[in-house]
Amino acid sequence: MRRSTAYGAGATALAATCAVVYALSGSAPTTGGGTEFPAAANATVTAARHDIASILNLDAGVVAHPTLQAVSPVVGTIESTARKGAVLSAGAAVAVVRDSSGRRHEITTPVAATVTALPAAAGSSVPKHLPVVTLQAAGFGLQGEISDAALYRFQDIPAQAAQTSRAQIDNGPGPFGCPLLGGPAPVEGKIELLCGAPDSVQLFPGLKGLLAVTTAERKQVVSLPLSAVAGAAQHGRVSLRGENSAFTERDVELGITNGTLIEVTKGLEPGDVVSANPPSLPSRPEG
Repeated sequence: MRRSTAYGAGATALAATCAVVYALSGSAPTTGGGTEFPAAANATVTAARHDIASILNLDAGVVAHPTLQAVSPVVGTIESTARKGAVLSAGAAVAVVRDSSGRRHEITTPVAATVTALPAAAGSSVPKHLPVVTLQAAGFGLQGEISDAALYRFQDIPAQAAQTSRAQIDNGPGPFGCPLLGGPAPVEGKIELLCGAPDSVQLFPGLKGLLAVTTAERKQVVSLPLSAVAGAAQHGRVSLRGENSAFTERDVELGITNGTLIEVTKGLEPGDVVSANPPSLPSRPEG
């Protein structure tokens, strides 16, 4: 039986906070930068191998007794859940989900918490990432909002990355380790990520800060500038230059991005040359 913790697996920080975010994450952050200008019509870029680390920096706020969602790690059927009102210690099972192959996946809570709701009952069919148990933890947490543009970068946060996220309070303590507790999960119409602050850090509800999370890392993968690809998650399209210098559109499969480069998992080889201008969607017919 496989075990998974309750977490399922922001706006980018302003330029004035870049130095702080760099200190939190240990890598240059994704920022909005200056004004971007379209590439020249005949400009090209070459697919090459690079190391890519997907690090996102979220504006976050301090919350007391944070609520976290235990989400299903797979598509499957809920076999059992903890009872509502149960007081659980860190590492305790909150639910078991059985996938289509019959394998059982145990979901555990990363911190001591109380079960407050059961959004999905035993016997229910659930998709991956659906919240199945709601918990309330003791202490303080930091809650960061994930922008729509960044949501696809939070699909499967590795356990190691979830334990190495860092936070800092504006004009207060930091940087300090803040392991992820839950999310991405819907909270009052927003998609948010939650981390648990250590008891040794003095905090107050409502304080603002930053949360830096490494969502994925890849070594020496085929990549292109993000600006040369139509699409930013899963599937995309590029204009590939052929031997006669003519360009043809090619579908590609995409991996992680750091906001500047994007991994191409299928469809290109190192040395392939593509237009720096991504293909455009066909225009809607008039009439």
